[in-house]
Amino acid sequence: VLGQSLCKDVRILAVRVLGDARTEVLFSERPGLQTGDRIVLGDGFACGAICSQDQLEVLRGTLSGGHVLESSLDVRRFTLAVGFNSTGGSTQDYPSFNVSQGTWARTSRLQTKEELMATEQVGEPCCSAGAGRGDFVEAGILTFESPPVMPVATLSPTGTASGVTAPVVVSFQTSSSRPEYSAEGHSRLTLSFRAS
Repeated sequence: VLGQSLCKDVRILAVRVLGDARTEVLFSERPGLQTGDRIVLGDGFACGAICSQDQLEVLRGTLSGGHVLESSLDVRRFTLAVGFNSTGGSTQDYPSFNVSQGTWARTSRLQTKEELMATEQVGEPCCSAGAGRGDFVEAGILTFESPPVMPVATLSPTGTASGVTAPVVVSFQTSSSRPEYSAEGHSRLTLSFRAS
């Protein structure tokens, strides 16, 4: 499942309706989520007392693209921006949901090792499949930005004889405006040559 933390099978253990606009979820481990992330709920959720199938579908969030999260002081507890009306005016009259190792997926962020490219600076909507029914909802915007221009970039031949194959020296300096260019570790340089 997309949103679940790497290396650990993080599940939802409990769901508690807090009011008409908020519902609390308890994860088995720190889920790697933050305020503003959006999730949908998957398998492992069922109606408890005073609950309808429509309310269960609203809780899952598959038709709306998911629910926005707000973090709490407890790293395993988050509130969803979805709630339900009380049928009798007290907190005991909110719908309840039974949870058995509930699955979930983050729809607001995605990580991939695939190379994504665009030919121009653009923001494109990304869609998420809703509950396997073939319906799609907007999950967010994928933004492509033009990289900063390198202040220095040269291609220098090592020989001057015409018609003779010779190596070239490529030198460049990355821009200081992007912190990822100055990060320690491995980098990959890809040179692409266009035939003219």
